[in-house]
This record gives sequence, structure tokens and C-alpha cells, in this order.
Amino acid sequence: MVDYCYNCGGSNPDRWLPRMPYEMLFVVGGWCEGHARAALEAYDPCANRWLVHPNPGFEARAYHGVVMFRKKLYVVGGLRQRAYLRTLDCFDTERCVWVQCSPMHVARAYVSVVQLGEHIYAIGGHTGTHPLFQTSQNTALTPHCGLFDLIDWPWEKEVLFTNEKK
Repeated sequence: MVDYCYNCGGSNPDRWLPRMPYEMLFVVGGWCEGHARAALEAYDPCANRWLVHPNPGFEARAYHGVVMFRKKLYVVGGLRQRAYLRTLDCFDTERCVWVQCSPMHVARAYVSVVQLGEHIYAIGGHTGTHPLFQTSQNTALTPHCGLFDLIDWPWEKEVLFTNEKK
């Protein structure tokens, strides 16, 4: 069941979620029918329904990473058309607004992201131009990890992965 939820907030139509974000599953952007999507959806498992934000205010992208921290969604990198993105966008689920954060040092799609403590780690991914491109395996992995401070909002210097054991 899909609910195009324009007025979930009653007197506050900007509040499109009927319950707290930690009780929801979010889907941001993605790939559909040959194009990147500009979509913001949430699944409410208690009501067994999908809520679709009527105006996500989100630029289309796919192959990005998403984490949640303190009721805010952080969308990292991705691919728009053929452009690899350095972007970090933050969606405040309580105020229904997007904020652009400082961009990553390295553009990447297919990036793995995790939130640990007060940091986001952007790990690996494809840059589209990285010298590790291997045509036999059709991969272009970046051997870098970015670290974003969720309190002060700067990206730390990229860390290069090595095969050395210490």
C-alpha cells in the first residue's frame, strides 16, 4: 500500500511522517527504469504501508550511501547521469528540510557508508576515473576511506587503504 502522505501532520502538513524516524525504513533516490530517481520514501512496519514524500527536494541520484544520525538522513556521493558525486546532503526528518554539507575530497558512487559514534565513514566505491580500473573485472575501486565529523561537519583527510599488516 502506498500512501501519498500530504497531511500526516494534521495542522502541520510539512510533517509527513506519522511516527518517529527510528521506527521507519527510509529509501532515498535509487535507480528505476533506466534513470536515477529523486524520491524520498519511508516504510512504516507498524502500519505496513509506504509513505511517499510529495516534494522530496532531493536531486536524482543512484548508487549512493545513506546513514541516519539523530533523526537526520545523510546521503553520501552517488551517480547522477554519468557524473560521480562528491556531495553530502542531510535531510532533517523533523523539519523536512535538506541541507548541503561539505563535499567529500573524492567523488564516488557505489560507496559503502557507516555511522560510528559521531562520524560517517565513506569506504571505497567507484570514482569513474581511478587508476585501479581493471577492464577484465570491470571495476574501478578507490582505495580510500573518508571520515566526516557529524558535529563539526568537516571531512577529514582521506585515508589510503594498504595491504600492509601492522
